[in-house]
Amino acid sequence: MTWGSYYVQIHHWSWSAFAASVPVGFLVTSILNMNNVRDYQDDLAVNKKTLPVRFGLTFGQRFHAALLLGSYLSTTIFVIAHLLPWTCLLVWLTFPLAFINIRSVLYATERLAFIKGIKKTSQLHLVFGVVFAASILLAALI
Repeated sequence: MTWGSYYVQIHHWSWSAFAASVPVGFLVTSILNMNNVRDYQDDLAVNKKTLPVRFGLTFGQRFHAALLLGSYLSTTIFVIAHLLPWTCLLVWLTFPLAFINIRSVLYATERLAFIKGIKKTSQLHLVFGVVFAASILLAALI
């Protein structure tokens, strides 16, 4: 969505705008995935074809971990590729929050734990997004 918004406003494609959209996209997708993980039992009962229903609850939990890790790894890859400024590596300061989130979701078995996982994922998205935006601003100032 970030890349599309950039194009609508600027009228040309930018690989840097694409690179900025990917880490945030991973986090937004992880929030949506956590909603599906939370609703796994209900969706299974009505045969709603979410990814966790199709591939299993364990898959949904591992997919959540992969999405969170993807936000950090993609940021690092895009910094190495010079599509994002080096200051974007400051998002790694938020990694302890991601680690706690991943661990709690991977070992969760009850719906209440998954509800907390959605909250923690949303909080991570906020903190990551603020640090990410601030790091881009910082790069423009130095």
